[in-house]
Amino acid sequence: MRTVAICGATGGIGQALVHAYAEPGTRLLLAGRNSDVLKKLQQDCRAEGLEVDIEAFDIRDTVSVTRWCQKAVDCQTTRLILAAGVSASVEAVRLSDGRTVYWPETTSD
Repeated sequence: MRTVAICGATGGIGQALVHAYAEPGTRLLLAGRNSDVLKKLQQDCRAEGLEVDIEAFDIRDTVSVTRWCQKAVDCQTTRLILAAGVSASVEAVRLSDGRTVYWPETTSD
């Protein structure tokens, strides 16, 4: 049995990937922010006879990401797909040697 782990499974591209990999002999490990969408994907895939594990978390939550990645390793994942859309504001910083580097802007939550 192959195991496919998809992070960002609840977005449009992520859902399309879930359906593309939902075939007999595949175990799916799905992660995304929207628990309702994850439950629906799990229900649909289980109806097709697939084994599906879901976990809802925000990609910025490093503890949850680490836990999910460890699960993917433990399940001997054969394919890891990162479809989570992440955006951030960046600040251009000019260095003394003339190069420009880009740093994530920090905000306090």
